[in-house]
Amino acid sequence: MGNRVIQIIFVESGISSITEISNDSICNKVIKNSPYVTLNSETVEQGSHNILRKYLDEDMLTTIDPFDAVQLAYVIEVCISYKNQAAAGRYLYANSRDKLKSPNDSDRLRKYLMKFGLRFDGLKR
Repeated sequence: MGNRVIQIIFVESGISSITEISNDSICNKVIKNSPYVTLNSETVEQGSHNILRKYLDEDMLTTIDPFDAVQLAYVIEVCISYKNQAAAGRYLYANSRDKLKSPNDSDRLRKYLMKFGLRFDGLKR
């Protein structure tokens, strides 16, 4: 990977500040109540792949988009932390569920995981 730089612009109290975030960053950190965020995208991507390596085959790992990899890794971590699929689904879809005619968070989560050939019961630490 090249040396990519991402610029994030924060506007707070009428003051614009630009934070440069590069792959050369040493760590990822968010300081509470601060407009400054340091995020190493390479570290985030690598961390996602470390999680996904446990659940996806090599073909899927090489074809998954970075965006999907980070999102799926997060969903897997949430699923692992909940006892059942319904509870994990309620957490993951907490805001969007109110907009649906018949919210079935468990089914939505099941369908999302199936896109990657995964099942809730197969997600263990």
